[in-house]
Amino acid sequence: MRKAATHPLRTARTRYNLTIEQLAQETSMSTATIWRAEHNYSINAESRRRLCTYFGMTSQELGLAITPERGQKKLLTTRAASSSPTLAPAHLHELDPTNTYPRHEGHATHTTATPIATTPFQEQTGLWLILGASQLSSAFEQQWTPETLFESLHIVSQSLRGMPTSVRLALQHYGIGSLHLKEHMSASECFQLQESFTHSVNQAWQFSHASRPEQVLAVGHALRMLLDYIHTLLPPRIHAIFSASIYNLIGSALHHLDASEAEEQMYARAYAAASEAQDPWHQAQSRNWQAIAANFAGRYSRAIQYIEEAYRLIEELEGEEFLCSKAHLLANWAYNAAILQDYAIVQEKLEASGQLLKALTPNDEFDAATWHQIAGNCTLMNGRYNEAITHFEQSLAQFPEHWRSRRALTLIPLAEAYAKKREKEASLVIAQEAASEVHTLSSKMLMNRLLEYQHVLIEAFPRDPGVRKFIAHATPTR
Repeated sequence: MRKAATHPLRTARTRYNLTIEQLAQETSMSTATIWRAEHNYSINAESRRRLCTYFGMTSQELGLAITPERGQKKLLTTRAASSSPTLAPAHLHELDPTNTYPRHEGHATHTTATPIATTPFQEQTGLWLILGASQLSSAFEQQWTPETLFESLHIVSQSLRGMPTSVRLALQHYGIGSLHLKEHMSASECFQLQESFTHSVNQAWQFSHASRPEQVLAVGHALRMLLDYIHTLLPPRIHAIFSASIYNLIGSALHHLDASEAEEQMYARAYAAASEAQDPWHQAQSRNWQAIAANFAGRYSRAIQYIEEAYRLIEELEGEEFLCSKAHLLANWAYNAAILQDYAIVQEKLEASGQLLKALTPNDEFDAATWHQIAGNCTLMNGRYNEAITHFEQSLAQFPEHWRSRRALTLIPLAEAYAKKREKEASLVIAQEAASEVHTLSSKMLMNRLLEYQHVLIEAFPRDPGVRKFIAHATPTR
């Protein structure tokens, strides 16, 4: 006797290693409905839609029966309502997953059509590409390049790769805000998830050195939403540590956007999360960021108070990460002291920072390039222009080319030092490079710093036509 062919829905179900009961739970349907579908009984349109959405296949491919009356009346161009949003573009659910071939006026249609040989993944990706194009056009209008988009996707995808398959599939089918995870992971799966999320956060900080603040903000919020989604899968302390780092990242982007109130809120949340985790390193990091925000707001004494508190948190702790943070805090302490013209403290803190730095390997948080940048600013404020120029040039020689933000923060005071020495040509050449970086990054904080340099330039060369021309081109129209 010839064996009956396996029903397409059952084939798809077994490919996902699901029982009827499990599929029913995944799609919020009854087991009876799935049993009927697999035995060629008709099921209603909503049930067909849920199954098609889950597997990313059409009704024809899943062999879902349609009653003759409904089949005659159904138009292939009808849109299906969606009750389960996904991570696909916002309008993806408007496409009826039970249909792929629209009717054409004036041409006969067939009750069945030969589907193109594709996999569920190919179909889903094809729909995403079609509808995603309209979403991407808005990103391109906001100065996102294909390379930046790909890098952002890569950062987020690191976290997705570490998720258990069932969690990732649930995210794909139900969306990020509509599912309460109840997964039970093994110790190895939990470690893999933490490792992958750590890679994402570290890459996001790297991304922040070379990207526009709006783009960093988008990546930061994406990581925050993913962290909220998987929070039940992580130990509370690990979740709090990730939260602290991501809040600091978002705050740093808001810092460049000159959104001081929102920035300070992010740093306060970061500190609270780090305190909850009892993690002194992240506590010190958050306090240091709060000091930077206070400095830009002109609250220099308050900035020093934040730095002192941060330093006390890690003063007795050993290890390279703590030595690096202490070196960074001491240098920032010197910078704020220079603004307050306490040059004895400036010398003391810079020397202490430099001594710690000698024992460290190169580090993204604080390295010799950053130390020379801060030392250059301190000597510039003290009127030692040649010494400042030497520090800035040493800093630029060591910064990676793509770290545009830090390069701009070094180029601008270097141009200022040359202006104060009345070396106009050198100042303008460097200022042109700085202006290019500032406009590329579209950072309000850097633009304000560039405007401060222009005031110095006008004071040094009040009636110079070359200076006026530079200012006219460097200042954006508002």
